[in-house]
Amino acid sequence: MCLETIHIARRVAEVPLLQQTDFQPRGGTPLLDAIMDTIAAISSSLEGREPGEVKVIVAIQTDGEENASRRHGWEEVKGRICAMEQQGWEFIFMGAGLREEAYNMGRKLGLKDDKIVAYGTDREATRSIFEATAANMSLFASGMALSTSYSSAQKVTAGDAFGGDEACEDGPEPDLGGASGVDLDTLAPLPAASPDPVPFMRRARVDSAVMSEPEEPS
Repeated sequence: MCLETIHIARRVAEVPLLQQTDFQPRGGTPLLDAIMDTIAAISSSLEGREPGEVKVIVAIQTDGEENASRRHGWEEVKGRICAMEQQGWEFIFMGAGLREEAYNMGRKLGLKDDKIVAYGTDREATRSIFEATAANMSLFASGMALSTSYSSAQKVTAGDAFGGDEACEDGPEPDLGGASGVDLDTLAPLPAASPDPVPFMRRARVDSAVMSEPEEPS
């Protein structure tokens, strides 16, 4: 079992398109280890920066349930996420085809329902949730939104029928237009004063492999 890092801090325009060969199911999902490794990598990249100087958004995306982590447990990861949220980090959980289990896992990580989405696996649902996520991130990064929360409308459009009720507790959803809630072409760029207009990007891909002598969890 291994965690494979695909891209680190690359501009989106420089990232090659994914190919069918990039997706090789191996039956293992060390989700908790991947989350902790990603948090550690981002924290290391921010050493020397003032707290709050860079807005951090961690998007946790999976199509499988945790079943292979060896180094970290649920409570440890939940505590770390809570600590980073107190420093202003944003976390979202995107479960593809996981139905209610996406919410079960997100809640075990300490996330509220408006930061969790259980989206469908067809082309339309996948495109919809990626558009919604990009819009929410852009609004948050530019200071036009206080968080990266999903609205009920965004969830429903992406095929989520399992937990959209908490997204609008603080009031009615703004009518920003478009299936994702905002027209991406009209978004203003990040403020010129931002010292780091290109957000730190890291995607950890979870891989598994047959091991002849698997190590026992500590």
